[in-house]
Amino acid sequence: MTSNPFSLRRSSGQLLRFGGVPVLGALGGGLSVLALIVSGHGSIVMVLLLLGSSALLFLPIDSEPLGTWVGTVLRFVSRSRWTACRYERVGSATFLTLRGRRRQQWATATFRGRGELTDSASSQWRAFELLLRRYAAYDEPTRFALFEYQVDSSPETSLWADRVSEWPPPWRATTVPPPWMLASSWFREEWSCVRDASTYVATLRVIADAVDGSNLFDRLRAPAAEWEMSLHGEVQPRTKALRRVRRASHATRSDDQLARTFGFAPSIQRTLEHQSVVEREHLVTQGDALLRIALFMTCRASSLSELQQCVRVATTHARSAGVKTQRGWGRQMDWFAHVHGGGGE
Repeated sequence: MTSNPFSLRRSSGQLLRFGGVPVLGALGGGLSVLALIVSGHGSIVMVLLLLGSSALLFLPIDSEPLGTWVGTVLRFVSRSRWTACRYERVGSATFLTLRGRRRQQWATATFRGRGELTDSASSQWRAFELLLRRYAAYDEPTRFALFEYQVDSSPETSLWADRVSEWPPPWRATTVPPPWMLASSWFREEWSCVRDASTYVATLRVIADAVDGSNLFDRLRAPAAEWEMSLHGEVQPRTKALRRVRRASHATRSDDQLARTFGFAPSIQRTLEHQSVVEREHLVTQGDALLRIALFMTCRASSLSELQQCVRVATTHARSAGVKTQRGWGRQMDWFAHVHGGGGE
């Protein structure tokens, strides 16, 4: 299902891993060192401590820099553990309030076999690619998501978007599918999961930088429906998309030229990244949509011990598929809301 246009590329995860906290901390440390040197009041020990502290902000833990973890912990301890949830009907529109208010528009499609989701992807998703192009013409980003789950041992596929549109074939409009309908009015956020009165939920984010993303959705499916898969995307407005791909292309060319100036030959990985950036610029210039995508695995259980076992199985399965997962410590409510179509506008 994640063949073109949903292949996960290396650049898709970079903004997720390197947040503003470590960058700002490093800049602050560098400016402090410069001020100490200029003023003459700093010792060599103090300068080295500041430089070491700034470098530690980029120390990776669970694929996130240490500086980002500081911000995550502060946000977790400062906000309420409880989050209200409700659905609203306004005319023919449905809105979900869950860490923000967002419109929900659902569609479903019937596929006769899983091979139909991969081998015939070019024909199945051509109309949807045109829909994404229309989304790119708006001035604001458009969120959408693809879900796969089991209903009576049969695979089901649903599609969600936060913008009104006519669904292309074979998709047909529907209400919120039962597996993704939130029945509780309140959810409590824990450090490692989200829970209501009867269910514990943990969300894992997939990092696919090291491998080809083609058919990754298929490789990560649960063998016996132990977890659900969902692919989330955000269509960037065309004007913003053009600026981003041009800056990325220019930065790549500049880096390569600088490396050659100093006598360094680009590696194979760097050459492939450069080709990917150039191809993306070419496609966006021709009118294709620029997407920011994320792939999630959602585990549910009736007890915390069962949830931990499910998470271990899902993590092992992802590792066998050649990818890593992020546990999302301290961010489970944000990911939970994102997966279920909530979040702020």
